[in-house]
This record gives sequence, structure tokens and C-alpha cells, in this order.
Amino acid sequence: MIKTVLTDGDTSSNNSLLSLQTLLTENNNLEIEGQVYQYLQQSTGARVSEIEIALGLNRVQTTNVLRSLLKQGYLKQQDNRFLAVQKEGELI
Repeated sequence: MIKTVLTDGDTSSNNSLLSLQTLLTENNNLEIEGQVYQYLQQSTGARVSEIEIALGLNRVQTTNVLRSLLKQGYLKQQDNRFLAVQKEGELI
């Protein structure tokens, strides 16, 4: 077992822990993005609440992921439903 002891003045260790935490958060976000995109590919579109229930996500996670996927061009929003699209913007 590895045990890390930090002191308040040890900024290099604190920075390393922050970098690790950021990396883990980014990996988790990518995993959730993949789950949401795959779910939407298999459906005929879904509302935020449907995605939350189907994948067990909370509202903040779901809206953050949907915003990211929209910005990247992987989703299209029609009314209150989100649809998976090919990267060029065509519906799947």
C-alpha cells in the first residue's frame, strides 16, 4: 500500500494531486459522453430526463455532457429532444 503525506507548504505534491484529479475528471467525462452518445444512437432521440433515468446520471452531469457533445457536433437538438448525428451534422 502506498501512503502519501502532504504538508500545507508542499505545492509540488498539491499540484500533482490537482493534475491527477483533473485527469480523472476528464476521463470520467469522456466515459459519460460515450455512454450518452451511444444511448442516443440507439434511440430516436431523448429528452434530458430520459437520458438521466436511462443512464443513472444527475442533471448537472447530463447537461454538461449534452453541451459538450452539441459543441463538438455529435448531437442535434430538436425542440426538447437530443439526436445523435454523424460528425458532418447528418442524422444517423
